[in-house]
Amino acid sequence: MEDSFEKKRKKDDNDDEIYFRNLRNKENSVHECSKHLIFNKNNWSLLIDWMVVFCYDASFLEDTLFLSFYIILHYYCETDFKKKNVQLNASTAISLASKIREVSDNQLSLKNYICEDDDFTKEDISENEYTMCDTLKWNLEIMTEIDFLSRYGRYCTKTEKTFAMFIIEQTFYNLYLVQTMLPSLRVVCALFLTSKHYKNEKLWTEDLRKESRHSKEDIIKFSKYMNNYLTDRQNEFDKHLNSSSISASYIKYSRLLSSLRYKYIYL
Repeated sequence: MEDSFEKKRKKDDNDDEIYFRNLRNKENSVHECSKHLIFNKNNWSLLIDWMVVFCYDASFLEDTLFLSFYIILHYYCETDFKKKNVQLNASTAISLASKIREVSDNQLSLKNYICEDDDFTKEDISENEYTMCDTLKWNLEIMTEIDFLSRYGRYCTKTEKTFAMFIIEQTFYNLYLVQTMLPSLRVVCALFLTSKHYKNEKLWTEDLRKESRHSKEDIIKFSKYMNNYLTDRQNEFDKHLNSSSISASYIKYSRLLSSLRYKYIYL
């Protein structure tokens, strides 16, 4: 007979499987709207860069940053883009995300921090929070890449997981990838590229691929696109090493990974 510990372990494994299967089913409908986003790609890149800087300076979790990405993404899928409101909307998205994902008291002083150098007030953010929540029908508990990375990246070292996070974050700058990739597929491709980068076959296996329910064809297709995109960004980084045009995300991960340099991967 199985002992109680073994029975509990099997039940926990089964509960995890059901939870992640439900996440996969939910993400298909939740992220469908991104296909209809109308946004200038340069404006989008600048918006993402500003949000990265803000969350990094505020010492927020990556999950807060990623959730704020999706809140602003879904909001602009439902409303017209107005350039004069973009920073207020981005600040509002971060404020909402921090209330949901931050476990520290960082978010309590967020509005003071946001309004220090900007042209809007704490009251503006509070009013905009209601507008944004109402527009999104109060559906703010959106799954992000963190939800899937915790499961699919379970064989990563800390350095490998950080590198995978770096890859994932870079893709947010690319509007095509934002509109065409589900969070789980973004994680799967990032882990696939990370396994090649670090030459660690245990990090990404066929069993994990089956568990993710993504096809080999899709993984290879998007991994190739991401590989080329990341190589181009690395070349830009090298070219403008002392320039303010370097993305904030590159600077952030250069501090987190001592030898960060993306090299083209032959797939």
